[in-house]
Amino acid sequence: MHKTKQFSCHFDLKGIHDPEEDGPNIGVFEGFASTFGNVDRMDDIIVKGAFAGTLGEHRARDRQIRMLFQHNRSELIGGFPSELAREDGKGLFIVGHINLDTQTGREAFSLMKQGVLEDMSIGFIILDSEMQDGKQLIKEIKLFEISLVAEPANIEAQITAIKSVLPFKDLPLADIRTPWNKTDGLRKFIDEDGVPGDTYGDAFLWCDREAEGELASYKLPIATVIDDELVVIPKAVFAAAAMLSTPMGMGIPSRDRPDVIKNIERYYEKMGRESPFEKGFCPDEMKTLSRGDLVKFLRSQPPLSKAGAEYLAQGIMGGSGDQVAEKQADGLQHLHTTLQTILKKDQQHA
Repeated sequence: MHKTKQFSCHFDLKGIHDPEEDGPNIGVFEGFASTFGNVDRMDDIIVKGAFAGTLGEHRARDRQIRMLFQHNRSELIGGFPSELAREDGKGLFIVGHINLDTQTGREAFSLMKQGVLEDMSIGFIILDSEMQDGKQLIKEIKLFEISLVAEPANIEAQITAIKSVLPFKDLPLADIRTPWNKTDGLRKFIDEDGVPGDTYGDAFLWCDREAEGELASYKLPIATVIDDELVVIPKAVFAAAAMLSTPMGMGIPSRDRPDVIKNIERYYEKMGRESPFEKGFCPDEMKTLSRGDLVKFLRSQPPLSKAGAEYLAQGIMGGSGDQVAEKQADGLQHLHTTLQTILKKDQQHA
């Protein structure tokens, strides 16, 4: 008869986002639920390949790996999508989706952000193993659940980052002609000590959770207050999209970019526009950017020089009249498409 075992380690906290517009509030964290080759406190060693079969079974059933709290079956607080779980040279990498609409899920995620709850433990049975030098080498397991726990058995993996894509708020949209004055209208959400309130973050797309509570931790603003209502400014969304299209992307981590882009695309859809990440920017979208933002975007499109970017920016900004600007922007779109095609061909032949 197989005996159920547990194996624990630390994880990386990624942040909060809402993967479905009308779905539950989901907290996201990622890391290694198990590491290969090291001895845990039970003198067990899990070897690479031990999870291959059980992950295949979960994917075949299209079933998430259950997330429990302290291995309590009555405390189901989320899941780990099996299609995002994988083995690599270090261990079993997973992405956890914790349900923040559950009381235990909210409390657990708050403790995770505080840094006092940072461990996981897997519940499984051993299907194949052998003894070596007094240690049990676990070659194949059947994985039942992964729990958030207070005390780990495996102490090797350490937390490395706390980043966050802010949840999509589906805020009302201002008229496309509304000027963008950055964050001037958000002062009402900042207390006298300069600390942002809870609503302040609703106007941004991303927050550095390691510096949460500081104004500088919020990046990519898209909303301001108009007539006592927080509204999204289309010009700000265009600017955020342009910044995400540059190599540096305002310093947003590459792992967070897909979720930020998804939220930007939701506002594009709400405006009845196609995603700029699929077809490029339209003339009116380009002309709404500041000259500095537009130059940065143009310079990210190889092989434009700074002088070339400045020249095109002058035309797009309407320096010679709107008609000329439209033609300049159309020409730039054609140039952008051509350059991207050439670049892809070069990469394929490299």
